[in-house]
Amino acid sequence: MSKLYNVEHTDIIPKPSSSLPDSALIAALLKTHLLPHLTPLDLSKPLPQLSTGQNQLFALTRALLQVQIINQHSQGSKPILLLDEATSSLDVETEAVMREVIREEFTEKGHTVIAITHRVVEGMDVIVWLGSGRVERVERVGSVVEI
Repeated sequence: MSKLYNVEHTDIIPKPSSSLPDSALIAALLKTHLLPHLTPLDLSKPLPQLSTGQNQLFALTRALLQVQIINQHSQGSKPILLLDEATSSLDVETEAVMREVIREEFTEKGHTVIAITHRVVEGMDVIVWLGSGRVERVERVGSVVEI
C-alpha cells in the first residue's frame, strides 16, 4: 500500500523573502542579462512588460536564487533542474544565454539537469526518446540502447 504525501515546497525550502541580500539578486539578474531591462526600477510602478525570452530568463534567475537559498539551509544538496521546452520559442541570443547559465551554474556544479525538448542539444549525457507515452530508446554519448 502506498501513501501519498502532500508536501508544499515551503515545508522544505524557506521562503525567499529576506533570505538573500540584494547583491545576490543583482548578481543573478546580471548573470541572466536581465538587469539592464529592469533598471532604473521604480517600485511604485508595475514591472516593465517582459518578452517571452525575458520571462524564461526571469524563471532561470529565480532558479539560481532558489539554489542559493537551499544551499544556505542544507549544505551539499544538489537540486535537480527540470526544464520543459525552456528554449523552444527563444531567439538564438537568448537561448545561448540560457544554455551558458545552465552549464555554468548547474551542470558544472554537479546538478542533474533534465531537459524536455524536441531537439537534441549539445552537452547532454543521456537522451531518452519517448513516443506514445513510452520510452522507445535511451541514447548515451556514442551509443544507442533500444528499449
